[in-house]
Amino acid sequence: MNLKPRVLAEPILVGREPELEQLRHHLDSVIGGRGATILVSGEAGSGKTRLSKEFLNLAKGKGVIVLAGWCLSKAAVPYFPFIEAFSSVESSGDIGSEHLHTQHDQLKALLTALNGSRGVEPREFQSPQVWKDQAFSAVTNELLLLVSTRPAVLFLDDIHWADSASLALLHYVARVAISERLLVLATFRGEEIATSFDGQSHPLADTLRLMGREALFKEIKLSSLNRSDVGKVAVSMLGGSLDADFAEKLAEESGGNPLFVVESLRMMYGQGSLRREHGQWRLEDSIGIPDKVRDVILRRFSTLKPNERRILDLASVVGEKFDPRLVASALSEKNMYILETLHDVAQSTLLVFCEGNFYRFKHAKIQEMLYGEISPILRREYHLAIADSLEGSYHNAKTVSFSDIAYHYSYAENIQKAVKYSLAAGKEALARWSTVEAIKHYAYASGISEISEGEREAALEGLGDAYYANCMFENAIACFDKLSLSEEPTIRLRALRKEMDVIWFKERVSARLVELVKKAEPLAGVDRLESARVLWNKGRTHVWMGHEHLDAALAEHEAALKIFEEEYSVANVAEVIWPVGIARIWTGGEQVKGLGEMFVGIAMLHELGNIRGELQAYELGAVDWFGICGLFEEAHSCLAKMLELGEKIGDFNSLAFAWLRLSDAPTLQRNFSGAISYCLKALEYTKKTDTKGTQCRIYAKLTQLHVLNGDLGKAKEYLVALKKLPQVIQKLPINFIHVLWAESFFLAATNRIELSYEKLKQGNAVLSKTFPPGVGVNFWTKSTHSLFLTVLGKTEDARAQMEEAKMIAEIGEKKFDHVDVESSLMAFTHPKTYQPFQIRLDLVNVSRSSGSITRIENLVIPGIEILSATPNCFVTDGHILFKEQAIAPFQVKTIELTARVSKSGTYTFQPSIVYVNDLGKTCSSKPRPISIAAHPTPPLEGIQLETQPERLAFASEPAKRVFEYLVKAFKEDCFSRMLSEEKSGWRSLMQIVKEGNVTKHCMYGHMGRGGEILGEIRRLGLVEAKFFFGERGRSGKILKLRALRKDTPFGVQFK
Repeated sequence: MNLKPRVLAEPILVGREPELEQLRHHLDSVIGGRGATILVSGEAGSGKTRLSKEFLNLAKGKGVIVLAGWCLSKAAVPYFPFIEAFSSVESSGDIGSEHLHTQHDQLKALLTALNGSRGVEPREFQSPQVWKDQAFSAVTNELLLLVSTRPAVLFLDDIHWADSASLALLHYVARVAISERLLVLATFRGEEIATSFDGQSHPLADTLRLMGREALFKEIKLSSLNRSDVGKVAVSMLGGSLDADFAEKLAEESGGNPLFVVESLRMMYGQGSLRREHGQWRLEDSIGIPDKVRDVILRRFSTLKPNERRILDLASVVGEKFDPRLVASALSEKNMYILETLHDVAQSTLLVFCEGNFYRFKHAKIQEMLYGEISPILRREYHLAIADSLEGSYHNAKTVSFSDIAYHYSYAENIQKAVKYSLAAGKEALARWSTVEAIKHYAYASGISEISEGEREAALEGLGDAYYANCMFENAIACFDKLSLSEEPTIRLRALRKEMDVIWFKERVSARLVELVKKAEPLAGVDRLESARVLWNKGRTHVWMGHEHLDAALAEHEAALKIFEEEYSVANVAEVIWPVGIARIWTGGEQVKGLGEMFVGIAMLHELGNIRGELQAYELGAVDWFGICGLFEEAHSCLAKMLELGEKIGDFNSLAFAWLRLSDAPTLQRNFSGAISYCLKALEYTKKTDTKGTQCRIYAKLTQLHVLNGDLGKAKEYLVALKKLPQVIQKLPINFIHVLWAESFFLAATNRIELSYEKLKQGNAVLSKTFPPGVGVNFWTKSTHSLFLTVLGKTEDARAQMEEAKMIAEIGEKKFDHVDVESSLMAFTHPKTYQPFQIRLDLVNVSRSSGSITRIENLVIPGIEILSATPNCFVTDGHILFKEQAIAPFQVKTIELTARVSKSGTYTFQPSIVYVNDLGKTCSSKPRPISIAAHPTPPLEGIQLETQPERLAFASEPAKRVFEYLVKAFKEDCFSRMLSEEKSGWRSLMQIVKEGNVTKHCMYGHMGRGGEILGEIRRLGLVEAKFFFGERGRSGKILKLRALRKDTPFGVQFK
């Protein structure tokens, strides 16, 4: 839509009501005979002049004489603002008598003579001081003459540009104003008077200091507009409301500066970047820097000295917020010098300000303009210097991230290092659930052609993981599908398995999973854990292939779980044990045991911080299956947890599911409007993903709810949307139930009764076929029938059905009245002698009552030494006791032991958990026994240092000493401390300094950029480095080194 000229009106004054009220108050005092001097300060564009003009109009309306002067920015003409002020009042006609006009003419002549204008000769034999005194007296007398007739306001704009003579006259007049009907009002920019000239303070700063000693003025400081006020300014100019995104961007980009807001709107209007749709203004492009704002910023730049400009230029390359230490390192300057210079710049120009241990540009646009004015070749060198500084110090800096290093290397055009750190940044971001950032880093790396095959595959896999985490399922599938073409069997197997995971989570379509399982099965031998994950996916395909496949599904789930337990892969056990519980319940097996496995799985996922896994366990397991077993209250509590976790990581699919299921309670309570609002929230979340399964159920639910609410038009709209979804989605059993119910409700509302009953029966049949018989299925059948009867207007019958449903729920809940402890055991089943290994026992109370765990028998067995146990328990007399014996309803308690064996052989754990239930009865629980087969450890001489002397020509003795120390550390860890090969040999830089007998400077170097020894052993390829997260290092991570242990011409080799 084209904008009409009338749209861009002059902006209204907003956000300055308190300040305007203060000025009104002072005006009233002046009218009453008590004068004042008021100074309005603020940064350029903050609205000082606009506020003053609004006030002056108000004063004129009260019959007050207004004298308005202003200052020149380019030349300090003596008394110029006063000359302009008296000229303005004369031209306005505010002075009435001929006598006053004559006085004004004489005064202007006097002031003009003082500033040395041509044609006016100074009086003979009068010194400049005498003449000044006479002029000051004349000005004062003229003002007194004016206020003798009416109150007056003397307004002087932009006095930061005033000459020293005018400032002295202002000081003089301020003294007089106190006892007269005169208000002196002046404006100035705070950042301008902070500027020093050759070490001298600004003239206005001196004047204000002197006036302040006499308490001659009061200051009104203008702050930035808030977001609401920015929006009001825009609305007043555009004549209509703003789109929320546009309003937020305008407020953010402008920083609340009124000049920026007004000029940006005018610029965007002129460029045609604004469009009106559905009554709201939208931004079609980005917001640039208006010319007037640019001029203001450039003026500040012009006051910088060369060394100050250099420092700010480099700081602008760092970003809006920057670390002075990084600037010092990149410029090879001392910290003190940089800090002193920044302090001076902050005081003199207000371009930057200190924020804790950092500095920040006053406005993002300042940083943008500085950055934009640097030549491309110099900018590239700045980026390189910053990247090198960050790389050299990142193991010691709290705030440095891989993302920062990758960013600067990419702009420095060092592609090799940019890719290296982008991959590390993507991994770091994904670990912290910053999925959008992870996508950005991996996408950058995967888009670079000049990278190795290994880097390309790492980038592709990381990108797939990031897309999956961000609910961009088709993108993830495309990445893993491409990765499955790798020539490396392990990578190919992992890619196929990850693609299965995404497809399962997205749509549960068994046909695609079966196809991928067939591709993956021939690769099962290359990786035992990955083959178990494929087996698990095979079990998941059988889940949806019908009841006749459920036994196979359970067998495959249990087989996968057994492998994970034998490998002591807690993360994998956590992900598969709750599906094992579902499969167990589904096959009509031990319901309590299955529920116990579900509770244990959720607790493990929570313990590991696997938020996505925990959300999947709630969505695909707990919410439905707790309800199926009669645990309706526990199922509902899972939804609150889903909302919390889903918001935390931005899992829109889980949030949609949670809001959908939260609509169940108000639906059964006949609060249909409330249920509709929940479903609409769910629908909004599904629009942010490409999954259709949840959307299918939401459309179905909205159809039912609008029928129940009497809005058949809306019901039809959602039913049409439902039927447009792919048939493969609609026909999934979990979706098909709701599709049929939605159709039955709509048919009933449109008087097609017989067909509606048929659809209802079909839906109930799919429900009974999909889920095992029991409390949940009976409850859902009865409650849905009750709602269906409500549509038909059979109120009494509906109420009776609902009462039956409630009775079913109450009976089902009684099954969990008494304590029933279930347990699961896992251990690493093939340790080496003297090698520590872990044993884990999880207990869960599957009941609504509390009990106590008396002891755990037969977990401590002969031949196995217990090295340590978790703090919640202790070992005594061959038993394990909990320090806190009580076990609450549905609580999971875990014991982890570290043990080792001294002799090879087979050992079997057959623990028995003795507990007392809520009735005081002693009971026991026995998990599945586990046997371990211990193998002898290779002899110590199996590891040795092989070298090629000609390639190990150390430049320094300390470097050789460090390498020998790391080799010794590897041997010590692996054979004395019995650590695994993966955990052996790692030492922090500080450990190397202390135990390797070298100086700190040799390892850390200047500013933490790496010392000579560290550089030498890294150049020779003798060590590998790795970050260890969660340790007591800065930013929660610490860098460690160890001697290489791979097939290289030198390094630690296994024979």
